Amino acid sequence: MLHNVGGSYIANGKSNLCSAKGKEALDTYSRLLRDFGPPGVVNYSFQQISALYRGGRAAMAFESSNELRTVMEGGARLKDTGLLPFPAGEAGQVPTTIGWGMAVSSHSKQPDAAWYFVQWATSPDVQKKMALQGIAPPRPSVAKDPEYRKWIDEEPVRKEWQAALDVLATRGSSEVGYPIVANPQSREFIGQAVQDLILKQKTVDQACADADKALDALIALN
Repeated sequence: MLHNVGGSYIANGKSNLCSAKGKEALDTYSRLLRDFGPPGVVNYSFQQISALYRGGRAAMAFESSNELRTVMEGGARLKDTGLLPFPAGEAGQVPTTIGWGMAVSSHSKQPDAAWYFVQWATSPDVQKKMALQGIAPPRPSVAKDPEYRKWIDEEPVRKEWQAALDVLATRGSSEVGYPIVANPQSREFIGQAVQDLILKQKTVDQACADADKALDALIALN
């Protein structure tokens, strides 16, 4: 949402949540969760949100692309679910696109075995098996594989999932939280600001100011 409205995490080396766009994103996101989310929404993990939707107890869920497998488990939601990427804002459609990498440590005692494992895990055959379970394939060759395309074409929601993946691949931003070494900590401060707003414990100005202060200190350490 921050990128879609034209906001940024950092400007001139400082946290930028108190910019006009930062405040807009914080306010809009927190209001949606407070006014339309389930009771106790601040306590939910993404696994619980997926289970809530899969059980038919939520009308809508904002999910990672790889949660298709979890949400569709059991098939109850296969026929009544529509899927689309996060709607565009003033700055267009800039979805968050991240992935997981594999590497071999220079301290590994078995580097050759580790390298063979990386080759196996990232091979087209293994990636296709994962893709057929609803885990987004990073390899273009897998996305074009006839068996995978057949699986996609079997259900409308899978076609919509693939269309959303195409948007992520072409328009996505890899920023999820602050582009610093202490990225996990940065997301905690953003989450705290959102929680304070959902619970109406702070105004937008107070929430962003407190977050920016903590984040500026974190940025200075990186």
